Amino acid sequence: MRLWALLAAILMSAAAAAQPRSLTPDDVELLEASREMSYLAGFFACRNCSTNGIAPSPDEVAANYCALNAAIQTFSRLAPADDVEIALRRAQLVYRELKTPEPAALQFVGVDADHRRNPRLTAALASSLAADFRSTANDRTVGAKFSAIRDNAELYGGVRAPANGIDFLRNVKWLIDHGSLLRRDFYTAENMERFFGIDAVPLRYASNGLEVRSKSPERADEPRCEYRLRRYESDGKPKAFFMIDCAYGKRSMPTFDEVEAVFGNGWKDGVRVFGLSPHYPGPPPARARHGNQSMAYDLTNERRTRIVISFDPDANLAHLRVEEGER
Repeated sequence: MRLWALLAAILMSAAAAAQPRSLTPDDVELLEASREMSYLAGFFACRNCSTNGIAPSPDEVAANYCALNAAIQTFSRLAPADDVEIALRRAQLVYRELKTPEPAALQFVGVDADHRRNPRLTAALASSLAADFRSTANDRTVGAKFSAIRDNAELYGGVRAPANGIDFLRNVKWLIDHGSLLRRDFYTAENMERFFGIDAVPLRYASNGLEVRSKSPERADEPRCEYRLRRYESDGKPKAFFMIDCAYGKRSMPTFDEVEAVFGNGWKDGVRVFGLSPHYPGPPPARARHGNQSMAYDLTNERRTRIVISFDPDANLAHLRVEEGER
C-alpha cells in the first residue's frame, strides 16, 4: 500500500506541475521590472533626443539611473538563478566590448553604470538587460497561462539526429509526413536534438506561439547553419514554418540529387527564395548543374505544404524553408 500511495503522490505531483498556475506577487514584480527595463532601454538609447523639444533634465537622468538599478535588483532577487547568470554574462560581454572593467555580480551592474555615467555603456547594458528580462517575464506569463509541453517519446523517440545531409532531409520529410510542425508537442528541446542535432530550447509566447532560433555548432569541416522554427495561430488555425540557412563549408550539405531522392522530381523552378533581395550581390557563378537554382514543392495532402529550396554554386543545399497550414 505504501508503494501505491507513493506512486499516486508522484503522479499527482507531475500532473499538478503540468497545469497552468496563477501569477504570483513575485511574477508581477518581475513583469514590472521587465516593462521598466524596456522603457529605460529606449530612454538611454536616445539620451540626447528631446521630448516635445525639451531634452531630459539632469534630475530625470538621475532618476532613471536609480530606476535602472532598482529593476536590476528586483530581477537579481526574483529571477531563476540560471536567468540571472545569463543576464550577467551578457552584461559582462558589453563591458568587455567597451574595454571597461566588468562587475562580478549582476547586482553591481546598476550601481556601476550610475557611477560611470557612460552613455554608450548604459545604452548597451539597458538594451541587453531588457531582452533578458523580457525572456524571463515571458516564461512566467506563459507558465501561468498554459500547461507545460511534455516530450512525446512514444511518437518522436525513434528519430535520430542526422549524421549527414540525406539524414537531415529524411528527418524534414518525416516532420512533413506526420504534420509535426503544426503539433505543439513537437516543440521541445529533445526534438531539436533528435531532428536537427542542435541544442535549443523552444520559446513559448503569451499568444501561445512557439519559436526556435538556433545555430549549429561551429566546426571547421561543416557549414555554419542557422535554424528558425515557428508555430502560431492565424484565423483560429495553426500555421508553421521551418527555415535553415547555411554558409559554405568544406563538408557538403545535401545535393540536388539527394533532394530529388527524398522529395521526388515534382518541383517547380524559377522560385524566388524568401528573404533574398535583388539589391544584394548574387553568389559566384554556378559551378555545377542546378547551381544557384531555386525550386519549390507544393504538396497535396490534408494540409497546405510548400517547400522552397535554393542551392549554392556547387548545387549543395544553402536554404530550405517549409511552410505549413491547415486547409
